[in-house]
Amino acid sequence: RSVGSAMTAGRVVVIGAVHEALPLVTRLLAERAEDFVGLVTFERDLLVQQAGWVDLVSHAADADVPVLRVRNLNSTENVAALSQWDPELLVVVGWTRLLGSEVLRVPRRGTVGFHASLLPENRGRAPVNWQIIRGDTVGGNTMMLLDEGADTGDIVDQVALDISDGDTCATVYDRVAEAGATMLMRNLDALLAGRAP
Repeated sequence: RSVGSAMTAGRVVVIGAVHEALPLVTRLLAERAEDFVGLVTFERDLLVQQAGWVDLVSHAADADVPVLRVRNLNSTENVAALSQWDPELLVVVGWTRLLGSEVLRVPRRGTVGFHASLLPENRGRAPVNWQIIRGDTVGGNTMMLLDEGADTGDIVDQVALDISDGDTCATVYDRVAEAGATMLMRNLDALLAGRAP
């Protein structure tokens, strides 16, 4: 950040487990490390069962970011552990389970998450797979304020992404992941100030 900038310092916790989270974690560490106060991911045996899992723990450890490994983030014990970090914002990316109301109440400024489509289109599981199967030429990524529903929160930002005949789920998800990191970085100060669009 530039010297003398009016950007808001914050306490951000990332919740993630799969490849889509890596660009976001990398950008936070490079550009806003002082705000990155915790990482939540699965216990290793659960992590390796996830399609596209990625080791985020080593990136966090290299930067001295505390890590909470969970089997069920919604458990009373894990909600209490998450609360100890006193987060202003939770950022959920590459996570395969819904967050309960107790988790969503922990951060002061809310929780944002991502979905690999231009919501409200393609809600639900495997949006990229279905876009490719149908031959869609445009997909995208949506950043939203999470609520207890699946892909139902208020939209904060969206990025449209072209899908070509040569694309696979992997190539599209690489672009989805980069778009998610970009959306977070351009909206982070507004989110931390409680004035996200």
